[in-house]
Amino acid sequence: MARTTPKARVPSRKKKPIIDWDAAAELLAPRYRTFYADPPWFLKGMYGKSVSEWAAKRGYAAMTLQQLKEVPIQDLWHPDGCHLYLWSSNALLPDSLELMKFWGFDYITAITWLKEEPAVGYYYRSMTEQCLFGVRHGKGTRKNLPVRTVKGEPQRGETAFYSPREPAFRKPDKMREIIEKVSYPRYLEIWPKETFPHWDTWDGAHEPIRRNLEDTSVPGRPEIIRGE
Repeated sequence: MARTTPKARVPSRKKKPIIDWDAAAELLAPRYRTFYADPPWFLKGMYGKSVSEWAAKRGYAAMTLQQLKEVPIQDLWHPDGCHLYLWSSNALLPDSLELMKFWGFDYITAITWLKEEPAVGYYYRSMTEQCLFGVRHGKGTRKNLPVRTVKGEPQRGETAFYSPREPAFRKPDKMREIIEKVSYPRYLEIWPKETFPHWDTWDGAHEPIRRNLEDTSVPGRPEIIRGE
């Protein structure tokens, strides 16, 4: 009976994961497609309140327009382009529009928060607050980042919503829902009052960005390692 020579075992070659260096860099130095900001405006003399009173309620030191312009938001722009949502009282609309332009965004429209009861005011008691929406073009192009699409359908928002008045300086959750519908992740909130899933936060000054790394369900979050 002829003897057969056993075939030499060839070690299996497992596919090695390929490191996506672009995605890794994104996690180490993130770039954001959507910014959401409620600036700690310097409100001296407005409504009879002092700067210290406003700052204590807000949780952040009051900043002048010039100080707000120095916030380095340009270091965080995504190369695809980005959206900005900027809260403004009616009295501060000129300064808010100037700040938006200085930060590099083109004003598109205002989303109006309609409140159930009037607040303080000199000539008129306020029942509205504005969240200004602006866009910025991508790197190397003049095209602005478009509205978000789901299965090919544009997810357009509306320019007004009703919501009860919130405690001092807190903004309604409805606005965040609108942002997540219309605009793309990754999301960054500047001068946050609290934290939410899917959102990184930053105080716009000396503290580093607080990353929401534990939240792996963020739509559009890049994978660091992918299979070949």
